[in-house]
Amino acid sequence: NQFYCGVASAVAVLNSLRFLKSTGILNDGVDFPVDPKYAPHEYATQIDIFNNCTKTTVISNTDGGFGVDGIISPPFGLSMPQVAGVLRCHLNASTTSGIGWDVQAQYVDTSHITVGKMRFDLKNALSNPNSRVLVNYDRGKLGQDGGGHWSPIGSYSEKQDAFLILDVAKYKYPPVWAPAERLYDSLATYDLCGVWNFPNGQDELSEEERNVTFPNNFDWTTVMDKLGCEKELRGYIIVTRT
Repeated sequence: NQFYCGVASAVAVLNSLRFLKSTGILNDGVDFPVDPKYAPHEYATQIDIFNNCTKTTVISNTDGGFGVDGIISPPFGLSMPQVAGVLRCHLNASTTSGIGWDVQAQYVDTSHITVGKMRFDLKNALSNPNSRVLVNYDRGKLGQDGGGHWSPIGSYSEKQDAFLILDVAKYKYPPVWAPAERLYDSLATYDLCGVWNFPNGQDELSEEERNVTFPNNFDWTTVMDKLGCEKELRGYIIVTRT
């Protein structure tokens, strides 16, 4: 589903960490789900990544289609703190083995986050085999169709001063090199419901409000008030093994 880009990005990051598992260490801080389709292999999907932790801290319902699945109901998709929350539900900050994971969400506020700071953070993370980067950006700022979107970052080109966005919506766009300045502009945008009363705020919506499929043709004022929506900046999330 198009609203699952945040989920798809978190799944991609989590699965890439399977190959960092430390031989001989029983607790490496990563809680990998085991989908019956792939058992006994550990492999996250857009279904099994949800567990009791995500239900109580990120989104209460993630199945059942429009009007039931909270990700494809208003406010649609996952915000910065929600995607960070999904990752934290699977990446423990500390373990008995001494291995832990740090999940940092950086909102791109132009008053104190410069393109140089963004470039520095992303380059450092990409040069570290124990780190991963996800970005929450506005497609329109990159000359693409659409609005807010999530994808992992795969590489940086020093020569072109550009970052490779591994677009999870492969049916729509292939991986694309985004110049640092344009990526920065796309991150320094607002999600009109970047903060809301998750995981249970959608319980306040009526059946009609939960089943809205074309939000551009709907009066959002009442819905946003019920959800407790507040606009928040977009940005990037860096995951690092400590």
